[in-house]
Amino acid sequence: MAQLLILLASYQGTAFLDQQLHSIRCQTYRDWRLLVHNDGPDATAAALVARHAMQDPRIEWLAPMSKQRLGVCNNFGFLLTYAQQHGCRYFALADQDDVWFEDKLECQMMLLQQAEQRLGSSVPLLVHSDLRLVDAQLQPLAISFMQQRGLNPQPNLATLLAQNSVTGCTCIGNQALLQLALPLPECIAMHDWWLALCAQAGGELLYLAKPTVYYRQHPKNAVGAGLIPAHFGSIIYRTQQAFRASFAQAAALQARLTADKPAMSILQQYAALPQSSYLQRGSQFRRLAIKRAGLMADWFYRLQLLLL
Repeated sequence: MAQLLILLASYQGTAFLDQQLHSIRCQTYRDWRLLVHNDGPDATAAALVARHAMQDPRIEWLAPMSKQRLGVCNNFGFLLTYAQQHGCRYFALADQDDVWFEDKLECQMMLLQQAEQRLGSSVPLLVHSDLRLVDAQLQPLAISFMQQRGLNPQPNLATLLAQNSVTGCTCIGNQALLQLALPLPECIAMHDWWLALCAQAGGELLYLAKPTVYYRQHPKNAVGAGLIPAHFGSIIYRTQQAFRASFAQAAALQARLTADKPAMSILQQYAALPQSSYLQRGSQFRRLAIKRAGLMADWFYRLQLLLL
């Protein structure tokens, strides 16, 4: 088996999937296998993947197990579980509508393996990177997603509990991270946020300070960078959902970790915020040193916290 399993979760994505598959096949790092799982039957997507698989046997279409929608999180959860069950040493997440820089995997694998040499392969590790924002035709919108959003790529654990700064399509991780993160709890807001929290609390979250993905923005983005006006309503809804889920995620991670982990105290304090009094929440917020990116986002979070 290849050292690295690339996990691509697709849904109604044939408009851009061909370009993404081509960019993966052109990677300078060659020891990989790509698994594509569509959220429900899609004959057009299956035929497209099959055409690439005929040209490159490292590509495999996993037939959907059900006609019912899984959703983004559970679709990736299916692939992550498959990777764990088949003993993959490393995994990478891929979206259907992006385009990868040709040295993406090479640069990230180098950073990941250096960390394993330093910390040991039993330590959960996740590498993420910056992205270059582009429109549907791959025309540039912003050189740096991190700068455009004002995100801290390596925040403290409390800040990561309050705001996700890791974009799943840039991520690669190791087997130890799968062991800690799976099965995905039902309460989580998104798979990439949960993986980042598991790495930060149970091992190490690493950042490659350069773009590795052309992050395509279009009206059908599942998440996106918030640049499409049609997404604004869903962004507000997702922000509220993520706020509520953040406390459940902290409690779920607390249950996964061993008691001697330094992160346990932070997880306990954060998970307890909804049960604390108005005054206690204010003092705990300051003690945890939560610093969300963006003035409006920070104040909106504080308001939601006080109104719990």
